[in-house]
Amino acid sequence: MDLPRRDALRVPLLGRAGVAAPAAGGAAAAATALPLGEMAVVGLRYHGARDVLPGLAEGARLVLRREPWNRRDASAVAVLTEDRAHRLGYLSRDEKEWVASLLDADADLRAELAAHTAVAGTPPEG
Repeated sequence: MDLPRRDALRVPLLGRAGVAAPAAGGAAAAATALPLGEMAVVGLRYHGARDVLPGLAEGARLVLRREPWNRRDASAVAVLTEDRAHRLGYLSRDEKEWVASLLDADADLRAELAAHTAVAGTPPEG
């Protein structure tokens, strides 16, 4: 797959939230998935995504990892394969701040691959 420099993947993001009231019989409340929208993953060309993406099915689970040690961006959020073996890229500048805040607060966020194709016309990386 050819990934032009400014293209990105779209990744649906889910949050998990516990229900306030306990379940029947006093059991712990189950977590409910809440759709939080789709995020753009940028930097695909620099992290070998074109080699990894053909092996990932649509809906594949992805890991969001904060990188406060990142020299270029202390609020960076990396997007990795579920086994953490491959970094696909990073959440875009416009979308990462609120996700970084949730991850810093230990929110249970999940992401999945929406499609194998890049989305043209995304803002420049950085």
